[in-house]
Amino acid sequence: MARTLIERRKSPRYLCSHIVEIWHGRETTAGLLEDLSAEGAAIAFEAPLDRDELVVLVAGGLQASARVRYCTRRENDYRLGLEFTSGSRWQPHQWRPDHLFLRPSNE
Repeated sequence: MARTLIERRKSPRYLCSHIVEIWHGRETTAGLLEDLSAEGAAIAFEAPLDRDELVVLVAGGLQASARVRYCTRRENDYRLGLEFTSGSRWQPHQWRPDHLFLRPSNE
């Protein structure tokens, strides 16, 4: 039986591709930004992070505090779901990632 996913985001999510840095603990690790919304992002990442871990997403003109909402193992990496915190938001008029697909994703 197929599960129906309920979209809980307050704003649309946009597909993109952009190399980013994730500051976590005392480490900085590169990742690939895969999608982005005003409230959060999804990152392809090389190692797992704990749910609720606080991180900072740094990319070009964006530096946003975030909380790890999920970390899912994939075939060759992990997918991190980040929720921006502390008033951090992505604003497209201030910074746009490389390869931004301007139509909202239905994923």
